[in-house]
Amino acid sequence: PGSLRRPQIAALHSIVGYQSSGLDEPAIVVMPTGTGKTETMLAWMVATRPAKLLVIVPSTALRDQIAAKFQSLGILQREGIVSPMAQRPCVGRLEHGFTDPGEAAIFVQRCNVVVATPNALHAGDPGARAVLLDRFTHLVVDEAHHAPATTWNAIIRQFDTRPVLLFTATPF
Repeated sequence: PGSLRRPQIAALHSIVGYQSSGLDEPAIVVMPTGTGKTETMLAWMVATRPAKLLVIVPSTALRDQIAAKFQSLGILQREGIVSPMAQRPCVGRLEHGFTDPGEAAIFVQRCNVVVATPNALHAGDPGARAVLLDRFTHLVVDEAHHAPATTWNAIIRQFDTRPVLLFTATPF
């Protein structure tokens, strides 16, 4: 069977170690471009099995690409890192904000993972957005060098007591 690459293994061990430390600040995961951040996210998800995961990405193209990888488990099953029999997550793509809090709650209830852009999250009704964000147990931010931006930071602050992983190739 295949294996994760050394930077991915190191990052995965670091994330799990940090999350078991009891610290509640967001974890910053710095991995150079091309070392497999997305596959590391997938491996972390498989290893820790978060109940409801929100993944924030900067663009609709990246939303669709990342969502497809979460749906297929990327290379993890193809390379034998994860059993071919392993269940794949139900992945939702948030393409627009919700106006109805009940619809937002149902959407999250039906998914294990939701991939969204900050703009899509902020496009909806504030009450529906609050219900939506309250339903997630974990947050992963891809391209986290965007995190200081107002829309991104507002989402991250909503997860103040829940685990947050900030993935970036740029530690600034």
